[in-house]
Parts: sequence; C-alpha cells; structure tokens
Amino acid sequence: MVANDSSRPLHFREEDIRYVMQSLLTGKSCALIGVDGTGKSSLIRHLISKAVREHYLGDKDHFQFFLIDSHELPAPSALAYYRRMVSLLDSATSKNGHMRPSHEMLASHDEEAVLQHLFEQADIVLSEREPHKLVFCIDEFDIVFTEVEPQFLRILQALRNRTGGRICYVVLSNNLPSFANEARGRTIRDMFSELFERRVRGIKPLQEKDSLGVVERELGAHYKDCPPRIRELFRLVSGSHHGMLKIVIAAYKDGNVALREDDTVMFATEKLLADGEVLSKCEQLWNHLSDIEQHLLKHMQDGELSKSITIQQHSMRQVGEAVESLLLKGILIENGHTSGVYRCFSPLFLTYLHRHIFSVSRGLRLDPMRQRLWIDGAMQAVRLTSNEFKLLSFLALHAGEICPREETVRIVYGGEYNAASDAARLDALVERARKKIGDSTKSPRFLETVRGIGHRLNEYLGEQQ
Repeated sequence: MVANDSSRPLHFREEDIRYVMQSLLTGKSCALIGVDGTGKSSLIRHLISKAVREHYLGDKDHFQFFLIDSHELPAPSALAYYRRMVSLLDSATSKNGHMRPSHEMLASHDEEAVLQHLFEQADIVLSEREPHKLVFCIDEFDIVFTEVEPQFLRILQALRNRTGGRICYVVLSNNLPSFANEARGRTIRDMFSELFERRVRGIKPLQEKDSLGVVERELGAHYKDCPPRIRELFRLVSGSHHGMLKIVIAAYKDGNVALREDDTVMFATEKLLADGEVLSKCEQLWNHLSDIEQHLLKHMQDGELSKSITIQQHSMRQVGEAVESLLLKGILIENGHTSGVYRCFSPLFLTYLHRHIFSVSRGLRLDPMRQRLWIDGAMQAVRLTSNEFKLLSFLALHAGEICPREETVRIVYGGEYNAASDAARLDALVERARKKIGDSTKSPRFLETVRGIGHRLNEYLGEQQ
C-alpha cells in the first residue's frame, strides 16, 4: 500500500513535503503541479515512506495513505477510480476482521453499486478510530481533466464532506485544469477549485542542497573522480530540473558526452544536445506543456518573457494564467533584475528551444486530419468551421496563385457563382478566416484579396505531419 523509499535523505524536497504535511494536519487536500520529469512520482513515494511520515506527522497510525497511479488503471473512467479506491480500502478493512467484498463487486459495471460500497468501506475504516484520517494520493491526475467525466471530482468532494473532512487528497499533475472556455473546461476548473481550496503548489526544479545530493547519488563511485567544476556544470545547464539533471549526469558518466572543466555553460549545452537521450528529455518536457504555454515560450526574446505580453489569439486573462502556470512549474523564473520579466529556468532547455523549436520555418500549415491550423510552428487554439477550412484548403492547393472567386465559391459552397448572392458571403467568409488566423484586413500576411479577380494564400508550407 505504501512504498518505502530509503534511497533519499529524510529532508529531500523538504519545503514541498512540509507543505503537504501541514495541509494534511489541518485537514486540507492539496494539488502538486510540475512538468514531466521533475520528480513528482518519486516525491510522493518519498513523502509516504515510513521515515518521512513519522518525522512530519509523529503518530504514524494517525494517517493512512493509499497510492493510486492513474496509468495503472485498466481504463480512464470514474468507475475505474472507484474500484481502485474500494480495493485499497478493502485491504485495510480485511486486516481488522471485516469481510472482503466479492470479486464480482470489484468487477461490477454498476457504478452506483460500486460507489455505494466505496462510501460504506470508508465509513468502516474511519469508525475504527475516531481521529483516523485517510489520504488518497493520486498520481498522473491530468487524466481526470481530459478523459474522466467531471462528476468524478464532485464525488470526491462528497466523500470528503460525508466523512467530515477525514478523507483528504494529494494529487500530482503536469498541468492545472484547462484554460479552455467550453462548458466542460469551466466545470472541471470550478470543481477542482472547490476540492482543493486554492491549495496548489508547484513542484519546481530542485533547490541547491537537493540537486547536490542528486549529483552525488547519480555519480556514485565516480563522484570523487568528477571535478567540482563539471559537477557544477550539471546543475547549471539543467537548471536543476530533476529528470534533466539525471540524464545529463548519465550522458557524462556513460562517456557519451565529454565535458571539460574549461567548458562554458553554452559550450556544454551544445555538447549535451548532441546526445540522443538528452535531446529526448528536452522534447518530452516541451510536449508536456499546454498549447498556450508553448505559444508563450515562442515569444521569448533573448530567453526572456515579459508578463505584459499580448498574443492576438488569446485573451489577456488566458495569457496571464499561462504565465502564472509557467512560473508555478518553474519553467519561467524571476529575472532578478527587471520587474515583470522572466527568464527560462535552464540554459540547456533554452538552447533546445532555439535549435529545434524557434528555428522552424515561418509560415502556415494545415492539418486535414484534425482540421487544425499551424502558424510559425505553433498549433493555433482557434477552431475553423467547415467552410473556413474548405476555403484555406482550396487556396493551399494553389498556394501562391490567384484563385478566381467563381472557382472558390464552387469548391466551398458546391454551386455556380452568382455575384448577387455569393460575393458578399464569400467576402464575409474570407474576413472570418482572416480573423481566426490573425491576419490584418488592410495588410494580410497569408490570405490576400486580389481586387476584381480572387484570392491568394501566401507563406503556405504544406500539410502538418
């Protein structure tokens, strides 16, 4: 039920663990948010290990922890979570002479019956000792935001309310609930806020004492032979991101990257990015950021981003929330010199962005399979209507050429051109498409009107693969 991780010192990630334990001692749930590879899973296993629990909570029997890894569930659904919770509570009740539920119950597709049993099992466990508290630690909680019905969050809150707050949740996620405006996104976000009461903490790159410990543990027998300057380079280039720090050390220890004591940070990053495993780790981190977070990072100038940045495709509120999310997760950090200006946490990751992301060809791409639009290498948040996509797709087939209005109307609307009825609706369609791709009406970059003839699509790069 509870892993015992003795490989880390007791005070590893001390501030993060203290935050969680203080939340639990006051009967509160909390959410830990961090980018992929920052060590969230190892943190939660360390947190619930025997030595750490006894150090921070004192009476080790006062709290009972149950760990759920969302990726281990057979299918992402509320029912799958209920079954796992029942199974974990069952293991606790059976030790005290209570009857275990039948295998039929755990395999049941009757969500109401399984849910009822979950509530009953919680009552049994909590009735045994008056001050007892149950803590469900749920890893990879992003799955709930994207693939599980929103009602699941409401049930978690109901279970907590039923037990007078004696059930708490500690969840780990790559991102906060979506910034999307659709009803599902708003519902999940509201429920998330209610369940965690703003107790959200970012799992940022390691502090100095923890990163020094990781360097020593990862180098092992090689530690004494590794010059102090190179040990320092590991931390500087990785920004002390847990996963990136480990992969950088491995590249050096395995002999794949030959770092020298006189290497500058920039030269060290160039060497490291030639290693496939290091490059893959950077790609993994990038791919776990949300679309708007990626979009913001692409607007960095000289590795810095201003909090007052405006992006045409997103509202000021969305941009502000995305900046706060990047700060929460430690991807952006305070500049230290200029108020409201932030810089990328890692020279290695920033070099990766410049080489593999920022250097993409500028222009427009279409993704016919998903009917999505890419501009300058970034997928746009806007959704094109069927006719808007038909318009751009047709013009893309003849990119750089002028397409007559008559031919465009026939392709988009499926009929012969009638100036009296089609001229206005085609003009309106073009303007809507321009607005969605961020084009200027007076001086469009992509969708050009050639007066008296038709339209032309410029800077088209082909289909997005």
